[in-house]
Amino acid sequence: MSIPIVAIDLGTSRSAMIVSEVGEESAVTNILAPRECGEEVDQNGKVLTCILLRSEGDTLVAESFGSKAESDYAAKSVQNDTGDFAFIKNFKLLLHEGEKVDPSVGRTRSLREVKLSLVIAKILEIFKLRALEFLNESCTSVVNKDSIIWVLTIPAIWR
Repeated sequence: MSIPIVAIDLGTSRSAMIVSEVGEESAVTNILAPRECGEEVDQNGKVLTCILLRSEGDTLVAESFGSKAESDYAAKSVQNDTGDFAFIKNFKLLLHEGEKVDPSVGRTRSLREVKLSLVIAKILEIFKLRALEFLNESCTSVVNKDSIIWVLTIPAIWR
């Protein structure tokens, strides 16, 4: 029996995820980088840490992530169609500004306020869904999210 492990590094400007399975003989297989999820990555296999959220009534849903979010928002800006969207990039920098900024609220390029906890949750949800898709495509049996060992890096500024 193998144990799936998902490790996520949520970086300030770039993020990465590795999905692997550890078997009975401690062999690691099925390593996943964002490239396999269709993301544009840098030389280190990391994707841009930015997200485009769309308003659906009182809730925000993830429209796109990474370089796609950046290009989608640029296209909407050219069309002057950013009213129902929030583009968030470099949001973790707000956590470091201390008393100057309420750390629960981030300001986006569309000047819409969004709670940072929601931004982080939406990005982690994207990584979770992609990891589950990959594991379920590559494994012989369906992988339950509760059977996965999840690893999340913690920024140094959160000490």
